[in-house]
Amino acid sequence: MNNYSFEYSSEHIKISPALKQVFKVFSDIDNELNIQISNNNSVGTVRINFIAYFSYLEFLRCCWTSYDLETYNETTLRKCKDKYMYKFLNEFLFTKENNWYNSNSEFKRKIKSKDFVLLRNCLVHFFSMPEYIILLPGSTESHPDLKKYYNKINPNIYDFNCNTMKELTSSIVDLFLKKLSSDQKNNRNRFQRKISFVDKVIAKHGARSVKNCGCLL
Repeated sequence: MNNYSFEYSSEHIKISPALKQVFKVFSDIDNELNIQISNNNSVGTVRINFIAYFSYLEFLRCCWTSYDLETYNETTLRKCKDKYMYKFLNEFLFTKENNWYNSNSEFKRKIKSKDFVLLRNCLVHFFSMPEYIILLPGSTESHPDLKKYYNKINPNIYDFNCNTMKELTSSIVDLFLKKLSSDQKNNRNRFQRKISFVDKVIAKHGARSVKNCGCLL
């Protein structure tokens, strides 16, 4: 079986043809997010951008749940969303297998899965943030006085910016696709059965881009 080759972030990954539909959806969403961030990355839009990334992560979590439980039942996927969000994050972000996580010591030291989920809940449900997290359109490294000020208030404060969200999301997708490709290699029949549920979720709920009329269906 021939493999597709692609670059998702900085890494070159090979996937089987069975993952073509999954990868295309991931790639389409990633491209839309890149356009959104590049055109609207200011203080006035930073919360909207973060919510968009968390929506993407929720979609990834849903795909993983469908794959893991072998189901595309909407009620089942909705009922276990909170439990599986923690499982998903610990599997693909807060793990030594994630290269981005390992190389970002401040994030690793200050942010745990519960903090990340809390940030998501605050933004999505209340358009707010936890008191120990600040959101910036750019990094505080370009504003040393601001970082010094916040560190004086609370040394445990963590500053999130859109580039951080982009990088960590890409690292999750990298590891997710590597996991699926590894499963395909180790047990092709089991993989084909499990990935079929993800394909059904995407076919049922995924939006399709119609280029000629510039819309989503």
